[in-house]
Amino acid sequence: MISAIASGALDFGYVGDATATFTFASNSSLKAISAWRVDGKSNALLVPRNSNVHSMRDLIGRRVAFVKGSPGHLLVVAALQRESLDIGQIVQAPLTAANARMALSSGSIDAWAIWDPYAATAELEDHARILLTAHGLVDEVMCGIASDVAIANKRPELTDFMSRVGKALAWGVAHPEERALAFSHDTGTPLDIARVSSSRMVVTALPSITDDVIAIHQKVADLYQTARVIPSRLNVADFYDRSFLIPA
Repeated sequence: MISAIASGALDFGYVGDATATFTFASNSSLKAISAWRVDGKSNALLVPRNSNVHSMRDLIGRRVAFVKGSPGHLLVVAALQRESLDIGQIVQAPLTAANARMALSSGSIDAWAIWDPYAATAELEDHARILLTAHGLVDEVMCGIASDVAIANKRPELTDFMSRVGKALAWGVAHPEERALAFSHDTGTPLDIARVSSSRMVVTALPSITDDVIAIHQKVADLYQTARVIPSRLNVADFYDRSFLIPA
């Protein structure tokens, strides 16, 4: 999606702050123009049900899968740093969600950092066990990303779209069962998985970019830089356009 926005094939899209950090670190001309606050319960580190792994220290020297530059990658970095561990002390296994699920089930990897509905699917269908989540570990935001061209030429359309999405998010939080039913119907996700995912995927659309949003994102970027995931410190404020005010 980031490539599509950069090429002009898309005008706008939502990505996690982890993905946005990678984008900004590549000297991208894209900007974040809106943000959601995200509860980290839907971002989880999974292990097989009968695994003898019960802490991050138990993962030293073991294979941990995640999508590079994703919220799962961020979760692994934050969880290791909380225990004063370095990411070099695990064996990193960058895998797609589909491949990581098969690898966890077969025992080819020891842990998998992923978000819902993939986490809920592994938990309910494969009986994976949640070792930890991002809740209380690392604050996260979702970023609405747009190109300079779209910002210059489609400001009313972008504002209207973000307002509609914000209202839909608020409705979904207030109506979890209806949200789960709609999610299941639209994506083909089994209803039990949709219900678990919806209960954990709690987001709040903000009317504007705040100092708090930038501070949260800066901590994410600093985590990545400390772990040598990105080469140097990134001032994320340089990549935010704070001129949008989104009607509730």
